[in-house]
Amino acid sequence: MKFLKISAILTATLLLLGDVFYNDATAQSMMDRRGAQTQQSQPPSLDISRSSGTFYYVDQIGMNLGIAGLGVAELIDTKTYLLGPGDLISISVTGSVNGVFRGLIINPQGELIIPNVGTVTVDGLLLAEAREKITDAIKNKFLETETHVSIERPRMLMVHIVGDAPFAGGYLVPSQTRLDRAIVRALLDPDMMADKDFDERALNQELMQPLNREKVLNGRYSMRDIRITRKDTELSADLVSYVLSGDLVSNPVLQHGDVIHIHHRQQYAPQISVSGAVKSPLLLEYRADDSVAGLLKMAGGLAVDANPDNVELVRRSQDGSLSRIS
Repeated sequence: MKFLKISAILTATLLLLGDVFYNDATAQSMMDRRGAQTQQSQPPSLDISRSSGTFYYVDQIGMNLGIAGLGVAELIDTKTYLLGPGDLISISVTGSVNGVFRGLIINPQGELIIPNVGTVTVDGLLLAEAREKITDAIKNKFLETETHVSIERPRMLMVHIVGDAPFAGGYLVPSQTRLDRAIVRALLDPDMMADKDFDERALNQELMQPLNREKVLNGRYSMRDIRITRKDTELSADLVSYVLSGDLVSNPVLQHGDVIHIHHRQQYAPQISVSGAVKSPLLLEYRADDSVAGLLKMAGGLAVDANPDNVELVRRSQDGSLSRIS
């Protein structure tokens, strides 16, 4: 049987990388244009009562605002997603009246304007909660109908990446984007971007690359303590834990207005290593909330021949001397 060793050292190691969409002036102009057009948009008149029982309605302004140039990389979790201004909604109605409303955009007041039905406030609601309110509103107008509500396109959020990131600034990202995807463009290598052979195709390929073990452990940015300022609170993200153990809590979903603080790895920052009878020995930055269980998980767990009752915790002081803690 083998034993494993966990040791704390004083030095430093780590990186930072992820993925993004629009930034700075581009992002702000898109947000301004979206807000102005959304405030001005009013659905054209539609009389469902004269539609012979079937209709198909498209709010073209809403469709243009919601879809033009805004990519969505992942599915959204409708069980946790809160609706807000800019979300593009589709509604299908069956029963005494049959038809579809497409391209209905939630306006800056958090309202959904449904032709021939009225205004329904849905800001801050889960999809299931909004569906209930919309269904009630439609049934008040048209009896014996069933309603299905879906998110046709999620809204974009503005986040701000600051600190040592080479391309710091404001970025537009789709709702429910996690931290690892939001930071990619801000952390691209400036030398690579300056290369005359680096074209748009190469850029897109680079942006699609996910974080991996090498990137989070051996890069120039600290990946274990990324600070996120959110209104009056501050969060701490740990992308090393996310990449090595799949801990989603360490890779939070971003919210509109989040400020993400990126910093270089400090040469003499405290480190901790896990070695011995583990599947993937590692050396990484130390966090105050590190635990033996969490570190073992990041190291891939115990090797098949490990003795779980024989764990050695060793601490190295600044003068290089070692002392066994347990």
